[in-house]
Amino acid sequence: MKRILSLMLVVLLVAALFVGCSKSDLVGTYKIDMDSMIEASKEESDEFKDKSNEEIKDLLKQAGISEDSFGLEIKDDGKFTMEFAGDKEEGTWKLDGSTLTLTVDNDPLECDYEDGKITMEVGSGTTLIFIKK
Repeated sequence: MKRILSLMLVVLLVAALFVGCSKSDLVGTYKIDMDSMIEASKEESDEFKDKSNEEIKDLLKQAGISEDSFGLEIKDDGKFTMEFAGDKEEGTWKLDGSTLTLTVDNDPLECDYEDGKITMEVGSGTTLIFIKK
């Protein structure tokens, strides 16, 4: 009986360690990955399919969108700040497996967190991909 209890305790500690590591790995400052975002947009939209990444980057720059206009900071206190073209949003975050939920004003947005990348679907087929700085 002691052996079973000891084994269960070890399994619980190892599971807690993995959960803790994934959350601490998530905490940090992220920037937009323009190339990945453009490739995802090409797959989802006929409008961009035949354009080169550089052509699309130029179009985005004309609209005021660049790598410097996006930012995301995941804080260890369960809060986050996201910046887009000078506008800031603040809220809370929760990680459950590979699902990262960002909540602003009781409005949750589910994102994928995998291999140090945060992928979120916003609006009409727009995919934003953030990578850690």
